[in-house]
Amino acid sequence: MTIKAITSKKNPLIKDAALLNKSANERLLRKSYLAEGARLTEDAAKSNVQIKALFYTENAYKKYKSYIDVALKSVEEAYVIDEHVSEALSTTKNSQGVFALCSFSENKNEILGKTVILENIQDPSNMGTVLRTADFSLNL
Repeated sequence: MTIKAITSKKNPLIKDAALLNKSANERLLRKSYLAEGARLTEDAAKSNVQIKALFYTENAYKKYKSYIDVALKSVEEAYVIDEHVSEALSTTKNSQGVFALCSFSENKNEILGKTVILENIQDPSNMGTVLRTADFSLNL
C-alpha cells in the first residue's frame, strides 16, 4: 500500500470525512463514521472494523507509531496529513492527529454482549464516566 500525502483542508477526501462529524444523516447515508484517536483507531483495527482510510500527521506517527502500525495493516488507504488539515477532521480540543474512516458493520450480529454507543459527546469527561460505569457494571 502506498501512503499518500494530503496538504490541504480543501482536499475532497478531507471535506467528505469532516462532513461525517457534522451530520448524523450523512453517517447513516454513507454507513460510515470518523473515529478519532490513536487508541480508538488501533481498537477498531483489532476488532476487525472495516477501516476505509487512515489519516494521521507526521507528529502523530512519531508519538503513536505502535497504534498506527496496527491500523495500517488493515486499512484500504492511508494518508499522511499536515497538522492544519487535522484540525478540519478533529472534534477535540487537543487532537492526537489520528483518524480512521470506518464503515458500519453490515452484520448486526457482530455486536456481541453489552454495547454502549455514544454520539455527539460534548465533554470528554462525560464519556469517561459512561465508560467507567459500563466497565464497573460488566465486572459485577
